[in-house]
Amino acid sequence: MTNLLQTICNITQWIDANTLAFIGIIVTIISISVTIWSIIANRNKKRQQPSQGEQNVPIILHAGIPEELKRQYLLENKIYIQPYIIHNGGTSKQLLHDFFIKKVFTKESTEPNDVYIIFGDTGTGKTAALVHLFDDYVTQYKQGEHPYPNIKFFSLRDTTLETISNLPDKENTILLLDALDETPAAQNPILFLQFQEGLQALFHGFARVVITCRPQLFSDQESESAATHTKILTSTGWVQCTELFLAPFDDQQVQEYLDQVFTFRSDNADRKKAEEIVNKHAYIAIRPLVLTYIKDIVESKRDINTTLDLYDIIIEKTLQRDLEKINPNPSEEQIQQWWDITSDVAGYMYRNNKLSITNQELDTIASVTKEPQFKQRSMLTRTGDEFHFPHKSFYEYFMAYRFILYPEEIQEGTLYSMDFALKRYDELYNAYKEKRPVRFADLKSLSIRNIANSLHNIGYNLYDLNHFSEAEPKYKAALEIFRQLEELHPSQFIDDVTMTLNNMGELHRKTCNYTAAEKEYTKALKIRRDIADKEKDALHDVATLLNNLATLHYETNDYFTAGKEYAEALIIYRELTEKSPNTFLPFVATTLNNLANLHSDTNNYPAAEKEYTEALGTYRNLAKKNPDAFLPNVAMTLNNLATHHHNTNNYHAAEEEYTEALEIHRDLAEKNPDAFLPDVAMTLYNTAILYLSKEEKDIPAAEAAAQESLDIFKKMAEKSHSAFDPNVKKGEELLAYIQQLKQQK
Repeated sequence: MTNLLQTICNITQWIDANTLAFIGIIVTIISISVTIWSIIANRNKKRQQPSQGEQNVPIILHAGIPEELKRQYLLENKIYIQPYIIHNGGTSKQLLHDFFIKKVFTKESTEPNDVYIIFGDTGTGKTAALVHLFDDYVTQYKQGEHPYPNIKFFSLRDTTLETISNLPDKENTILLLDALDETPAAQNPILFLQFQEGLQALFHGFARVVITCRPQLFSDQESESAATHTKILTSTGWVQCTELFLAPFDDQQVQEYLDQVFTFRSDNADRKKAEEIVNKHAYIAIRPLVLTYIKDIVESKRDINTTLDLYDIIIEKTLQRDLEKINPNPSEEQIQQWWDITSDVAGYMYRNNKLSITNQELDTIASVTKEPQFKQRSMLTRTGDEFHFPHKSFYEYFMAYRFILYPEEIQEGTLYSMDFALKRYDELYNAYKEKRPVRFADLKSLSIRNIANSLHNIGYNLYDLNHFSEAEPKYKAALEIFRQLEELHPSQFIDDVTMTLNNMGELHRKTCNYTAAEKEYTKALKIRRDIADKEKDALHDVATLLNNLATLHYETNDYFTAGKEYAEALIIYRELTEKSPNTFLPFVATTLNNLANLHSDTNNYPAAEKEYTEALGTYRNLAKKNPDAFLPNVAMTLNNLATHHHNTNNYHAAEEEYTEALEIHRDLAEKNPDAFLPDVAMTLYNTAILYLSKEEKDIPAAEAAAQESLDIFKKMAEKSHSAFDPNVKKGEELLAYIQQLKQQK
């Protein structure tokens, strides 16, 4: 006790003697504490919601971020490195948040446009950037000081245009729209064009609009070129907007990311391994999505040769973590089983042309596979009653496997906006050729016919998308395999050989490689003729190939050969029609129309008129039974016949035919304007020329028709300059000529 009192006394004496020093120590401790507290507060600032206590100021209306995105990108404190954006044709690079918050989301903004589209490749962090941009704007200002009091976030994957159009107070609202490439309409070019038109109509009135999208949706070929995409955006008819491109992570950003992943000395070995992997595989460095799995990639110790290998690791680790919630030590067989079920889910979405699956549909798959716990897993994210993959690249990863495993699933017109899946398919095909194993499929067990079918079906879809340079090697590889198989089993594979030869001929004719196309058509025709000598069912194929060859010779001005081939095809189709008129009458009419075009071009007008007239009568009869299918053919043939009568100075007949064709095209355009408005405009243009060709020129009627034609073509040119600018120019020249005629009078 005495010692304790003596110690206290000594401390008191020391404090008296060193008052100033003691106060300095206390102040220093307080300052350090305040600094530490400030740092912690600033770190947590982004996670705080605006205070609801001040009821006398406007409250930011920032509801709208889907819960799964809020959890994924904000609440779970995932690492986020602010990306750079490239704009002004690649001449300017700036931090994304600084650009928007300091330059765009202000009342004093000098930026030229109110609409911004952020392009980024798969996995480059478009969604994360938009979510954090939203969060930064909400937390950037004191309550009531935001330039625009409302900011709304929507994922276009599961948001209707009606929802957006019904938003109040648009002039004070910033609109953030994520994943344009994942909207259901984006899986089909025609539907996507219609969706764009509806979306554009919503932009007017909002303070600012920011959209994210993959660049491939607007490009025939993948490219990182800002100039290329700017041109493509203009040609697709977007309202005036600013195009921005997410820049790949640079070395400093990658290092900053790794610093936040590997934070302890015990992580040094893994950090070094991570750097080696990132340096070796540039794909990881530029895609934050893959970087988020860098620990899994390091721990896997698997060989990494392709992007597919990276995704195999990511998917395997995700499935393993899901299974560990049920079984602490899941086997490889269990992981494979859940991978198979997930693949079935992806296949179901693909077959139904959508990017989500309902709770009930998922219940059915889970019950069929006898895995009721399958739904309780992170590989699928739930929004309301719908489940979807947390990232579209995961869906396309599974589809790449399905394309090579189940080629019969590859449906016509279904590979639009599937660039990631196609690249992974190529990696699978190369692994098959090089006999390299992949994690989730036994490629060695696949039949070679399976491989050939997948190559052909993908080639056909790429051709349909006008991706000719990508389709050609697929066709060639498929043909090589089919020929090998045909040598061993002629009767089984001869159809595959001729089908692929014909499709290659179509591709080469489209790309004006007429020499190659002629060889391919001719080879296929010889094969089908030999078969038709024994099997009359092959005559249809003979006629089809004759038609294709004739079209090629017509395009290369070999009219004599083309005429012979069209005539022979017509004889065959007439013979087939006797047995099956409903099936082959359309082919008769089409061949008659083709033959009439040829005879008209070679001034054999009597033959042309006879053929046009018969074709028109045939199409009229067919249209009575099926107007949706054949009314466009009726209008087309009327137009051709009218042009023929115009050329032969039978103006009265030509005017009647143009008038009827125009009436049909107007009716069709009311239902499908994108498909038939150009036909309306062209018929009007032809009619205007006709009015000026008469001895008694009908200038007022010509002017009215020419003006309406030009107005339509200008509207179409807003969507596709390359397709319709020539028509606009011709229309303007025609109107100028009409004005000259009026002045002469």
